[in-house]
Amino acid sequence: MIEGFIEHCDAIIVFDRLDGSTVCKNSEFRKIFAIDIKNIEDFEPFFLDYYHSSQTPILNLLELNNISYLVKRKVAKSFIIYHFESNNYYLSMIENIKKQVSIDDL
Repeated sequence: MIEGFIEHCDAIIVFDRLDGSTVCKNSEFRKIFAIDIKNIEDFEPFFLDYYHSSQTPILNLLELNNISYLVKRKVAKSFIIYHFESNNYYLSMIENIKKQVSIDDL
């Protein structure tokens, strides 16, 4: 389940909800964030710098390296998921939907 979700995000990191350890992160996450994150406590300073809180809101915008990201925080049964999606991702998705809607199958 998580593997399919990871493919659709620019960057993602997943923590175990019980012990806070890092479950997985994709290669883009490693490129964007130049910090080694082994557990959720390693990630808290990042949020303190940007949001003045130890956790990001459920949905927020973030500017990193001149790229705007939509940051989402989701809590699943046993995971805490932070995923970062650039506005370009959404713009291309919207353009694809517009193209599909404008084509008449008949």
